[in-house]
Amino acid sequence: MNMDEFGQKARDAARSQYDAPKFEKASAAVQALGDALNGGSKDAVLIGALAGLLSTHRYLSNEMVVVLLTMLGEFGSMEEAMVSDGRNEYAYKLCVKLRTAFKDDLFWRDK
Repeated sequence: MNMDEFGQKARDAARSQYDAPKFEKASAAVQALGDALNGGSKDAVLIGALAGLLSTHRYLSNEMVVVLLTMLGEFGSMEEAMVSDGRNEYAYKLCVKLRTAFKDDLFWRDK
């Protein structure tokens, strides 16, 4: 996904009467996760996130895992210069590897 595609999808989701509340809630949740990682213990955030996943209905935990993996894979598909620099280069490269590893399961539409 390039930045233009991402921008269009984000605008569409934000404008949709049905999707806008979900878009805002998901965006805020990921920002809150980033805030929790700022100056704190990565282990506490990991265990807290896992506790949240384990307390979620199993169908929804399935959907959450798929969304999280797909989100990370989409990040890995973006042009590196647009989303990555020395501060997150390692994470970006992990996302590229994740996209490759799950090509048959999640990213089968890739050419």
